[in-house]
Amino acid sequence: MEAGRRLLRPHAIAAALIAVLAASLVVRADPQGRELTLESIDGTPVRPFAASARAWVFVFTRTDCPVAARYAPELQRLEQRAVSAHVAFHLVFVDPAETAGTVRAYLHDYGYADRALLDRSHQLVHLAGARATPEAAVFIPSNAGPVLVYTGRIDDRYVDIGRMRPAPTRHDLDEVLTAVARGQRPEVASSPAVGCLIADVTR
Repeated sequence: MEAGRRLLRPHAIAAALIAVLAASLVVRADPQGRELTLESIDGTPVRPFAASARAWVFVFTRTDCPVAARYAPELQRLEQRAVSAHVAFHLVFVDPAETAGTVRAYLHDYGYADRALLDRSHQLVHLAGARATPEAAVFIPSNAGPVLVYTGRIDDRYVDIGRMRPAPTRHDLDEVLTAVARGQRPEVASSPAVGCLIADVTR
């Protein structure tokens, strides 16, 4: 199986994940984030942090990840919550080999709106410290630039690859959205995501 399609098993790499997640929890504004430019599926350059919002939510995904596919209904529900709270919500496809046409077909098949971002060079992946799909990253605005306040799983439905709870007991991303909707600053947090490995790319 190709490296980019290997499934990530958090218990097998716990020490490495803890180190990565600890680094991502340093609360700091990134002034360069405002200039970060990705690509829409119609080829248009997009600067996601240039849009005014109470927060920015990015969900990293890929079209060949079965775990990400199973989260489609929940992600669509969360997107509706985000929009009502004036939060920008983006699906971000991270596989450089996926074409815009492949992504568009995936969005149609799983009931998403016909919009998404492509992060072929992993600019946003590296900014967020994302390691797997599906994985969420939430940034909030500050005078000095976007601040990362959450990165990790959507919820705790998946205990490991192939091991699922009947229903999640923690709704991590929903909890962050609730804090934003109430006008609160979310507590900085992170949680390991279970899913498909985001293979690094040469930058």
